[in-house]
Amino acid sequence: MNSIREIHVARQPIFDRNLKIYAYELLFRSNAQDNFNENSADQATYDLVSNTFLALGFETLTKGKKAFINFTDNCLKNDLPLMLPQDKVVVELLENIAPDDQETYQICKNLKEKGYMIVLDDFIITETLNPFVELADIIKIDFKTTSPQQQVKLMRACKNLNINWLAEKVETYAEFKIAVEMGYSYFQGYFFSKPVIVSRKSIPTNKIIYMQILKELNKKQIDFYKLEELIKNDVSLTFKLLKFINSSFFGFRCKIKSIKQVLALLGEVELVKWLSIIALKNIAEDKPGDLVVESLVRAKFLEKLAQELKPELMAPAFLMGMFSYIDVLLNSTMQEILEEINLDKSIRNVLIGEDKTSILFLLLMLVENYEKGIWDKYFYYASRLGINGTYISAVYREAILWGNDFVI
Repeated sequence: MNSIREIHVARQPIFDRNLKIYAYELLFRSNAQDNFNENSADQATYDLVSNTFLALGFETLTKGKKAFINFTDNCLKNDLPLMLPQDKVVVELLENIAPDDQETYQICKNLKEKGYMIVLDDFIITETLNPFVELADIIKIDFKTTSPQQQVKLMRACKNLNINWLAEKVETYAEFKIAVEMGYSYFQGYFFSKPVIVSRKSIPTNKIIYMQILKELNKKQIDFYKLEELIKNDVSLTFKLLKFINSSFFGFRCKIKSIKQVLALLGEVELVKWLSIIALKNIAEDKPGDLVVESLVRAKFLEKLAQELKPELMAPAFLMGMFSYIDVLLNSTMQEILEEINLDKSIRNVLIGEDKTSILFLLLMLVENYEKGIWDKYFYYASRLGINGTYISAVYREAILWGNDFVI
């Protein structure tokens, strides 16, 4: 019997100009010992297709959005892209494919004729690469290492072709705005996970009630009477909470008609979790909805990993993941926000960078590096925590499915 290969798959969002997720690039690695040469890259791609897509389906990993996948020369020559639907998969060609490889060129031409999108990664303009450029729907440019002058030169050289440009490694909102002005259509990087702070701003009035709820939820002893009064003060919040609690997600046999019933049935731990989620979603109403989903995926990922290590850390791990984007949602600094919410110190100290040794810190580092596909650091933290890699990848897929299905 063949043993199950360890395959790690992370996803990095690709945004359009409106900060809506257009697609996900799937980042994968076979195992910790892998040096990722051509053979291992081939095997990782095969594993990705056979063990991930064909078993799980695209809806789980990409929620129906397109998936950018790196195909090696060997994978192309073995017709691997044809195993996947052309309306879901974008064929990404790496820079190490020889520009004068006529066989690969013909394969890519056939794929394009069958309806597959072609993307050139780490593109550098040369005379010999022109045949592949003519096939490209999207060309990626490394926004960090390519000078503005070089970027303009590349775009002008291809101005007569029907090509969209993707700026990768965009790490700040300022860089995103510059890339938009330069004519890029798509953007990749973690600029969406950093707050845009022009000056210290007060929290908007319509968000104060949700901050008050979060503050109440994170007290050592919750005042349920005060919490009920806060919820009642917002008609839409009351409606959403009752609609949510009566959904099939919980499956209560009786109809829930009052806030008191909700508080009694859920219990304190679950109440904190679900009310925090609802409050967070309302805080983020003017932000891209996908950011809330990413927060929930991270929270569930951390919760499940904590369950394997130390079950008593499940609740703080979940809240830590959920609050890890709150500075972005409120356009403020993490320290200022957490001073107002008064989160438990074990969570607060990790999020503001004062704790770099605890299990919660190690878990957050593992998850952040997994999400970004920074595999060497991910493997380091997985080793520190002693968590099995196959378990981690399974939990990540479960968290994505949970986050995708979560609707309030």
